[in-house]
Amino acid sequence: MGGEAGIATIPASPDRRSRRRAVLLATPILALSAASVIGNLLAPALVTAHPLLLITLSPRAVYLAIAAGEVPPAAYLAVGLLRLCAADPSHFLLGSLLGSRVDRVAARLPRLCRRMGLPVVALCPNGKVLLLAGATGLPHRQVALAAVSGTLAQLVLIYTAGRALATPLESVAGLVSAMAPLAVPVLAAVGGGVAVGRAGIRRRAQGRALP
Repeated sequence: MGGEAGIATIPASPDRRSRRRAVLLATPILALSAASVIGNLLAPALVTAHPLLLITLSPRAVYLAIAAGEVPPAAYLAVGLLRLCAADPSHFLLGSLLGSRVDRVAARLPRLCRRMGLPVVALCPNGKVLLLAGATGLPHRQVALAAVSGTLAQLVLIYTAGRALATPLESVAGLVSAMAPLAVPVLAAVGGGVAVGRAGIRRRAQGRALP
């Protein structure tokens, strides 16, 4: 009993806790990325029949523009805002956790952007910028407000453009929808390729483990 209690109270090392937190924070990002891949593959079948579901899976600008002519404004803005901002907390907290180790991301951004702080979050509320905002210690409430405001402004612009270009976008949607019969075979081929790749990696790992 005493030995078990002693083992149970041994705290995890800081590095191990940091790795666990990093994995937990990265999980939603990976899940949303997987949803985007699925949305892109199913886009031919969803673009005209279920545009709201499509932007829920993959909120790309072209899908958002096409959906503007098919989805009520309130639902469009609510779903678009939630989906586009879904990974923002994870990116920000991951940047806070990694701190100076985000230098590689920061190096890819213009120096002016790195100095602007909150304005660049509002102008470019994407994963890299939110990661950098967390790493540089910007206030989380102000970052959240800037990211939500910037994302909402982008959605309003895309919605306005989508409504103005509804006729040509309908032609694009019809062309994409015509590719729907190819969506399932492509999805099956991609899934099979991933499965084969994982099996190959597993076999190589097992081969290295053998004496």
